[in-house]
Amino acid sequence: MSSSLRLELSTPLSDDRPVFVSGNFCDWLPDLPQFQMQAVGQNQFVYEFPKGMALPKTLEYKYTRGGWEHVELDSSGESVANRTVSRAVSSKREYVPHWRWFGMPFNPAFLPKIELLGDTFKVPRLIQTRQVHVLLPHDYEQSDKRYPVLYLHDGQNLFGGVLVMEAGRLTRKWPFWLPDIIMRSSSSPLIMPTMSVSGSLRLSVLVQVRAEGSTTWILFGIP
Repeated sequence: MSSSLRLELSTPLSDDRPVFVSGNFCDWLPDLPQFQMQAVGQNQFVYEFPKGMALPKTLEYKYTRGGWEHVELDSSGESVANRTVSRAVSSKREYVPHWRWFGMPFNPAFLPKIELLGDTFKVPRLIQTRQVHVLLPHDYEQSDKRYPVLYLHDGQNLFGGVLVMEAGRLTRKWPFWLPDIIMRSSSSPLIMPTMSVSGSLRLSVLVQVRAEGSTTWILFGIP
């Protein structure tokens, strides 16, 4: 059937790798030259199926950067379902928030840096000390940009990971939301200072018991 379907793709990540469309119209081969998209601007790509090309009634496809180890991902670095479009559609605009990098959900070169600012920061109200880390954009030392700052508690879980039971073994995992922050930080960098607290001290941060005369107060949310 004659076709002039046009796919228009945008992505927030600058990348030298070419972009291909692969699907049930090409045996899912991920890097055929005839299905390479054309760059039409910064992080903007288009592909127009040749007129007269036989296409399935419904196309299923994904975008790749030249292989399945470089396939598109969602904003959290997770795999995505096949895209679909009817061959009767004239054009479709789409967006890819993230890509695999040699099988990994991110390019390690662009990971934020984690630095220890100190492990004896005083918290006068609690008469305690804290360890403070900061997450910095990967090019922070070479950049004069200004960044938004997100302050977080419980840095011992953020940067140290958390222990979970997996297949009968304890495995250290990042908190479920951290990969999303890391992915987004590549296009919207931020600075993230965190304060750590561990063991029995954690409860004392949340709950304070105070006696005033014959009254005992239980206070929550002490900073």
